[in-house]
Amino acid sequence: MMSIFQTGLRRLRQSCRSIPPIRLLLDVSAEFYTAETMLHRRTNG
Repeated sequence: MMSIFQTGLRRLRQSCRSIPPIRLLLDVSAEFYTAETMLHRRTNG
């Protein structure tokens, strides 16, 4: 469990180096938005 968290943190740091933080934030929020809309579509049928 802890190792998975550490790997995720390491990946996040690497992506932060290559991608500007604002762009990363936009990508993450877009992912959450699509996931939420898909969830709503599933529940609403």
